[in-house]
Amino acid sequence: MTSLKLLMIILIFLLPGYFATVNANNSIDSLENMLSTTDESEQAAILNELSNRLWLTNVEKSIEYAEKAQRLSEKYNQPVETYNALYNLAAAYSRMDTLNLTIKYCKEALNIASQIGDSMLIARANFELGTNLSEKGQYENALKYLLQSLQIVEKKYDDGDSLNTIHPLAFIANNVGILYNRIGNKEKALQYYQLSLSIKTRLGDSAGIANMLNNIGLIYAENSAFKKADEYYSKSIAILRKLNDSTSLAETIFNKWELAIKRKQFQKALAFYDSVKMFKPYFNGRTLTMMFANIADLFLKLNKPQKAYPNIKKSLEMAKETNMLDLVTKSYRLFSEYYAQLSDYRQAYNYQQKFVKLNDSLINTALTSRLAEMQTRYETEKKEKQIAILKKDKQLKEAELEKQKSVKFIFLASFILVIIIAVLLISRMKAKQRHKQAELERRNLENEQKLLRSQMNPHFIFNSLNSIQGFISSNDSFKAMGFLSKFGHLIRRILENSRESFITLENEMETLRLYIEMEKLRYKDVFDYELLVDDSLDVENTFIPPLIIQPFVENAIVHGLSPKKKNGKLKIEFFKDDSRLIVKVVDNGIGRKISLTKASSPDNAYKSLGIKLTQERLTILGIKTKVATSFTINDLKDKNNLPAGTEVVISIPQEYNLRLTN
Repeated sequence: MTSLKLLMIILIFLLPGYFATVNANNSIDSLENMLSTTDESEQAAILNELSNRLWLTNVEKSIEYAEKAQRLSEKYNQPVETYNALYNLAAAYSRMDTLNLTIKYCKEALNIASQIGDSMLIARANFELGTNLSEKGQYENALKYLLQSLQIVEKKYDDGDSLNTIHPLAFIANNVGILYNRIGNKEKALQYYQLSLSIKTRLGDSAGIANMLNNIGLIYAENSAFKKADEYYSKSIAILRKLNDSTSLAETIFNKWELAIKRKQFQKALAFYDSVKMFKPYFNGRTLTMMFANIADLFLKLNKPQKAYPNIKKSLEMAKETNMLDLVTKSYRLFSEYYAQLSDYRQAYNYQQKFVKLNDSLINTALTSRLAEMQTRYETEKKEKQIAILKKDKQLKEAELEKQKSVKFIFLASFILVIIIAVLLISRMKAKQRHKQAELERRNLENEQKLLRSQMNPHFIFNSLNSIQGFISSNDSFKAMGFLSKFGHLIRRILENSRESFITLENEMETLRLYIEMEKLRYKDVFDYELLVDDSLDVENTFIPPLIIQPFVENAIVHGLSPKKKNGKLKIEFFKDDSRLIVKVVDNGIGRKISLTKASSPDNAYKSLGIKLTQERLTILGIKTKVATSFTINDLKDKNNLPAGTEVVISIPQEYNLRLTN
């Protein structure tokens, strides 16, 4: 869906009562007549309504009304109408394909919304700002604003305000999907498109369903699932023809034309071009630029370079004028192919160099890393909210304990006044109180365990992000992408495990393997490792807390093995001892004595936090299970009594029914 179409939809749905003071049934003429009979202090709302109605048909007049509404609303201190005026100006300049001015007014509208303090106004401005930044190719900033908008609307939806948030939720999910599609993350894009489609289907929103079918078709087309893409386009077109929606129909017709080009049905695509040209008045600047680029590409594939040239030239001029860098890149590639067909290899080489340079700047690995980090921050903020809820629950239970103690004191005082009868009553009551108090204390222990586990996840995630940043700085982009792939699998596993108090030993070992493989890549294979499991251990039915071993493995690698530079060995052993699981983490690193001399290292803070959290988790687990827990750290020596590494022995309660007691 284009930003123009989204802007029109969001103006209609995102703010209920947008012009509550103006009769929506009034015609433009009657609204203009109302201006002459309305006091100046009340004209801003009417002017905004006129601007809103005219931005598609008379953009110059729409700007004139919006600018006047802005002046009057500022004069009479009407911040909501100032916000509406700025938003109408953004809409009008979007229609004129003046992205810089559109973004300027979106930012001003966001500033006013923040001053008003209305969360839905803020979400609306963030949404439109992110959408237009995406159109300009500023994907990192675009994702930031869109996720902020999504977070606000999701919170209100979760708080029970579904009436005012379900429509915006669908629109924002759609645009987040569009952005992920542009940066090449098709899986994420399809996920958000399907979320939006499910909401629109539940609402019976025919226009919205058609647009989402079109977007999903784009994903399948880019993944070369051409038959499936054509099915989605056809469904979308059938709905849009019934709705007589020429603007959206134009876009889907355009996409079907592109699909024919991708399927290498060049003669069919050339014949279909006449149908596409019929919808030119409905194309916005980006789609029109793409149209010129596509017809040029088509003529080049048909070996007709002379017909391709004017279209390439027009595409490049329009892309540069609106600073659409991805389309500038495409035009450079087309010029390179054009000159190659004319056998002018010098010019072909020059344009190929321009293409490579600009394309690399748009899809560099550093940007990909920052986008992944931003998504992680978004997920982590959700986790922090869960922690806050757990803390509040703990405080309520502590207050309940205090209340119970007061009740106990009252009954003890009554014991002095009422001898025998009071003794019987107090004895019975005290028994009940002890039971309740024990239950509350047990729940407190569970909450503390959950809190510590919730803190471990963001701690580990941001440790891993630091590892990624260090690795990318070495400029090894091929290994960096492999590293990012492993990191993605590891993060998914950690987020899944974070819901559980206990996971299987098999699951924990697989997570450790992923983490160690990442560190091997990071430190250029300076060490080898092995995981040894005692034959008597059933790894599928043995349960342990998640991320309980990882901090010790991290210390062994970062502080013991990485400074050694080569021939490092890491061994992790698992075996049983009565009702406990024993884990040994052994490395042949530089040893603690030398490592302590590096205490000022930035990694030291991460180390102390991870070990401290793990120690607290083990302590609470021991109290809860009544089974001793511990870990010891032993310094290893060689035959010359020199440091030969470190051994950590961890003792964890190990029972098949342990998971059920949580």
